[in-house]
Amino acid sequence: MTPTIRSVVLFVSALALFTLCAVAQEPDGPPVFEQQLLAGNPEAGAWFGENVAIEGDTIVVGARLEDMGTLGHQIDVGAVYVYTRTAGIWSEQQKIEADLAYYEYGLSYGCSVDVSGDTLIIGSYHWNDFRGFVEVWVRSAGVWILEQRLFPGDPVSGHYFGFQAAIDGDTVVAGALNTYNSGSAYVFTRSGAVWTQQQKLVSPASNSGDRFGTWVDIEGDTVAVGDNQYDDGLGIYGSAHVFTRDTGTWSLEQSLVSSSADAERFGVPVVLDGDTLAVGDSQEDVVAADDDAGAAYVFTRSGTVWSEQQRLESPDPQLGARFGRGIAIEAGTLLVGAFNHDTGDVANPGALFVFRRTSGAWTAIDMLLSSEPGADGDFGLSVDLSGSTAIIGDRYGNLPAMDDAGTADVFLVSNIFIFADGFEDGTTDSWDGVTP
Repeated sequence: MTPTIRSVVLFVSALALFTLCAVAQEPDGPPVFEQQLLAGNPEAGAWFGENVAIEGDTIVVGARLEDMGTLGHQIDVGAVYVYTRTAGIWSEQQKIEADLAYYEYGLSYGCSVDVSGDTLIIGSYHWNDFRGFVEVWVRSAGVWILEQRLFPGDPVSGHYFGFQAAIDGDTVVAGALNTYNSGSAYVFTRSGAVWTQQQKLVSPASNSGDRFGTWVDIEGDTVAVGDNQYDDGLGIYGSAHVFTRDTGTWSLEQSLVSSSADAERFGVPVVLDGDTLAVGDSQEDVVAADDDAGAAYVFTRSGTVWSEQQRLESPDPQLGARFGRGIAIEAGTLLVGAFNHDTGDVANPGALFVFRRTSGAWTAIDMLLSSEPGADGDFGLSVDLSGSTAIIGDRYGNLPAMDDAGTADVFLVSNIFIFADGFEDGTTDSWDGVTP
């Protein structure tokens, strides 16, 4: 065989082997538990895991009721923990605490958290008679440093600013669900290292008693704002409003309401992924399970028009399960939590359901449970997704002699299987799954 022919044969053989391996490594296996995260100094009643966020190899977890001492103004102040992943192992990178000058009873520092690249945000809605603030922290050489503390342009007591907040790149949106008894949301942008308020968003209805800003999310030039107490006067409760930015100005694109006559708290949460929006209503009644079984909705955008793609119920609907309170969505994977879901003989430990989108339809493929399920847990109340990795919080997770200390579990929900020992045989369930 001539050298030229031999080279061609070897190339074709290598290409065939590569193709075979590529096919074999499709995300074909079940979700895999990776690791449980705990606070560096766990404490009973801290509610670690009530809010979680992930991007890439960084996870942020809030513990908004952690004590900073035993004096009155040090109780329930809260803290935030940052974890990073190296070679498949998550380790605590830094614990972030509020400035001493802002300490007060029930500060709830970490009531909302989010992360984008080397920037994270932390909300504290309780501060100064519920005026609230949002902090921006940036990471340099592995250390997180406070960049700026954000306040609304019209701070007033009782506004709950920062109850929920989200970040994407150089833009932050923060909800103030009780602004003038109807709610609002504030958008801030960064230039260099300075943040300024770009615009205040308000509901197109602004009814007294609404809660516009109870939940917010942002991706690029699109913001979604949830109002889970909106009343259309016809028995539909809750709404989700989508705003878009053009040349620095935000305008309402569309307001969405539930297609169900049983809607009760539609609009919490609201989660964006490109031209897809997922909206929860964890108190919606469903035929199979009655009160507060919950539902989730997926909307898609074509041009500037949003349409309901699918309404989802739990594959195992239960009375009071609250399916739809925790939602995360990315690239054809949808996670929906039901934090009061019963499992076997254990009451209310919570569960999380994994859905996949195929040909435009969402189908449930798996149910995840806490690595240490306990009665009256809250697994699935908070969830976030980045690539194939999900973080799921359980603020009522119990540790030895520490009730409600809180836990957070990391799962690989879209497995990419790597042949750790060279070759695998049998079903994909027995293959070696590792972090992509």
